[in-house]
Amino acid sequence: MKLVIFDAAAAIMPLRKDDPAAGSLVVHSSTLLEVLTALFESVWERAVPLSLESRPASPTASAEGQEGALHSRTRDILRLMSAGMKDDAIARALRLSRRTVQTHISDLGRQLGARTRFQIALLAQEHGWLGNPKT
Repeated sequence: MKLVIFDAAAAIMPLRKDDPAAGSLVVHSSTLLEVLTALFESVWERAVPLSLESRPASPTASAEGQEGALHSRTRDILRLMSAGMKDDAIARALRLSRRTVQTHISDLGRQLGARTRFQIALLAQEHGWLGNPKT
């Protein structure tokens, strides 16, 4: 579904998804606008990046491979967290449980001496864990 919302004051959506030439609906009604905004927020919260390549570890992987996957998993969680994704969205994107994601984030916080997610992202960036090491 295509939807454009302007400053919580108006929204535009096509009348038919298969025929854009059929026209669009302009919504000014505050009740309908609130519903459309809630729908958008709900869909956005569950969204995952298209470029993310996540592959579950094979059950026959060696201990060394599993340690590498754990490091890779932590890095993926950190990257998604620093992009502003919530725990539930990160869990869906990486096919993990929410609790596993929270455990990784807590461990990162302890390791970095950070108390907030924002501090974790800042300190991880300073350590070069997000792919752009500080020079």
